[in-house]
Amino acid sequence: MGDRKKITEVALREFLLATLAGIRQQVSKCVEYGVTCRDVPAVTSTFLRKRLGFSDFRVRRFWSLANVFSRNIYVIYEYGDVKYWLLPEVHKRYLFATPELDFFMDVFDRREHFRGHCVELTNVPALYIYLVGRIGNDVIKINALYILSLIARKEPECFDKIVSFVEELLTGSEGPDINGVMECAIRMLRSWDYFKVFIPLLPDSVEALLIKCPILKNSLLNTP
Repeated sequence: MGDRKKITEVALREFLLATLAGIRQQVSKCVEYGVTCRDVPAVTSTFLRKRLGFSDFRVRRFWSLANVFSRNIYVIYEYGDVKYWLLPEVHKRYLFATPELDFFMDVFDRREHFRGHCVELTNVPALYIYLVGRIGNDVIKINALYILSLIARKEPECFDKIVSFVEELLTGSEGPDINGVMECAIRMLRSWDYFKVFIPLLPDSVEALLIKCPILKNSLLNTP
């Protein structure tokens, strides 16, 4: 039983780290190519094989876990009748990529920037991550990598801190910069006007951020 639990934990950590690697790669290319990235995947099977060197077994295990995660939502903000959560989705579809297979674009960026300079891949499993918000009776849905690409353009240091912080939590590294990443998140939330439109009560301290952000609070509580 102990060995099985250990194997499960290893597989889960590998899944989450691979997802973070995919997010980092995709967002960095969004910035490098100067494209909008309205609806790009976070991870594809091609990325797992070509960039991370996953075997067929590890690829299958990744998608098995991705399907499990896609059955749930992960609340990141809640206040009154306003709620935001992360929603993973797994799709098999046509994908467009750079010839080097280092960036998987959406149809909008293909038409605007890569027409004639991309390859088409068919029936490729892909993991998408969406930020879904409910404000009263209204619901919005935005690709999370689009939001992250905005952060990476405006606050590249903050983007790196956020991703590195999550990586350090998963790998059990000592001394992840908790205060640094939270101060960074608070500064972004309070300085960007469009956040003020969608979030009625912006946190002004680390303590307030933990109260309003269940997924962050739970992650810190479960950190070894």
